[in-house]
This record gives sequence, structure tokens and C-alpha cells, in this order.
Amino acid sequence: MTSAQALTSIIDNVNNLISILRDPNDNTTLRTGKTYLDLSKPEYEKMSRHLSEASRALNKIAYDYKVISPGLLTPSILKLEDDIKISTPQTTTFMSSFQDIKEEVKPFMKTKEHKEHKHHIEPNVDNECINIGNTFKTLEEAADVFEEYARKCGFNICKGNSKRDVYQEFACSARGKVRMRKIPDQSKQRNRKSIKKMCKCHVILRKKDDDWVITTRKLHHTHELLSIDEIKKTAKNRFIPDEFKLKAIELHSKGEAPAKIQYEFESELGERCTWSMKDLYNMLYRYKSDA
Repeated sequence: MTSAQALTSIIDNVNNLISILRDPNDNTTLRTGKTYLDLSKPEYEKMSRHLSEASRALNKIAYDYKVISPGLLTPSILKLEDDIKISTPQTTTFMSSFQDIKEEVKPFMKTKEHKEHKHHIEPNVDNECINIGNTFKTLEEAADVFEEYARKCGFNICKGNSKRDVYQEFACSARGKVRMRKIPDQSKQRNRKSIKKMCKCHVILRKKDDDWVITTRKLHHTHELLSIDEIKKTAKNRFIPDEFKLKAIELHSKGEAPAKIQYEFESELGERCTWSMKDLYNMLYRYKSDA
């Protein structure tokens, strides 16, 4: 679609919108559309289609002329006055909202360049340890190397696709998409965000003779990376080793309070104590429930 065709599309769609919204009792004003009684369902569907087509055409023109477009701005985002009537003399006022962009006005649609800049992050960390062609004696060794690289970058890793004695993928734990679980009792639904961000960061190793060789790697992420302190606080790194679980259970059975037990662990281990007071309390609670 050329700019001229885009402009024609905008004009046609605006004219169609005017014909839908024009007040039958006053040709100089538009129906308010404040309630569903004012406009029928087919009319709303037509409006949605014309607005979508006009928006695409506007963004096409903005792209061709290198203009940052705010995209399709809805009345809720423009925060127009409730009682305003859009008539022919006021159309200029309405259109000026597209030119005078305020900080609180957020675009629905972003240009491709902006999206790629925001959502493709490659860490500025030495990655020679996971170069293509690097070999490892075992998958455990490869996993340890990739996990150490991930820790420096600010993400956790997980196992991806694999085929025994053929290949193994290690990926960022934010790989894949969110999967909503159906829970019959909605009161038990956990209200927490998923870590899944469709991240593409991964390495693939293939078996060659007795070694595992890195054959593929992609190191860019589709999400913000964490600091080293934040990585320590993620669920994967907050596990309590068995020896400290047993020690905590023994101390708690002798009457020690969980807070005092946690304080002793933190004093003894320092930064190596990655679990929180809440993690320790939950572990003790589960132990008592299972006993």
C-alpha cells in the first residue's frame, strides 16, 4: 500500500465512521456512544473495523514519512470531557490531540524499530565459554558453564528440547508462552505473574563421538535481565539444602523459633544463604503437616 492509497483509505473509513455516528436529529453533531443503547452491536462492529483500517493506514503514512505516530488513540486515553459533542467546527480540536502528545498518552501501536530495541536485549558479558564449537565431556559440565554465564547476565536456565545421546537444549527459563491452568476453585487461583516471555536465548549441544559440542546459540532476550542480588532471590535459587533442612527441623523440634534459626543460618553462611525467612517457615510448616 502506497502513501496515497493509505490516505484514501483513511478518508473512506472516516466518511464511513461519520455516516455511522451522525446524529439523525442534527447532521452537525455525532451520537455520544456513551451507552450500548445509543449504538447497535452491528454498528459497534463496523466502527471497530473502520477504526482498525484507518489506524493501519495512519501508521503506514507515519512510517513512510518517518513520523513517530501515537497509533490509535481512544477516547479513554485522550481523556476527552464527558459532555463534549464532536461537531464539524470541533473536528480540528480533536485532531490536534494527535499532534500534541502528552506524557500520559501511551501508543497502542509502536513502530517496528522501537519494539526491536526494547525487546531484544543481548547482555554485555564475555560469552567465549559458550562459543559454537566448544566441547564438553558431559552435559552436566555444559550445564554448569551455561548456568555460570546466565548468573553473570541475570537470568536462570532450564532444560529445553532433547533427544537421548543426540542433542540437548539449554534455554533461558523465560522461554515459551504463558499457559493458563484451569482451576475449579477460583479462590485458590494464585495471583502471580508468569516468568514466561517467549525468550529465544538458548544453546544446543549435539553428541559427537564421546563429546558434546555447541552447534547453535542465540543470546538475545525478550525481557529485562536481573541483577546478581535479584537472581539470588528467584524461586530456583531459594532452595534449602538437605543438611540445613535437617538442622532447622532439629532446632525447631527443640523449641527454637524460625526467626532465630534463620538468623543463625545467615550469620554462618552469609551470601550463600539464598533462602528467606518465609522459605524456611514454609518448609517447617510442610514438615509438620506431613508428620
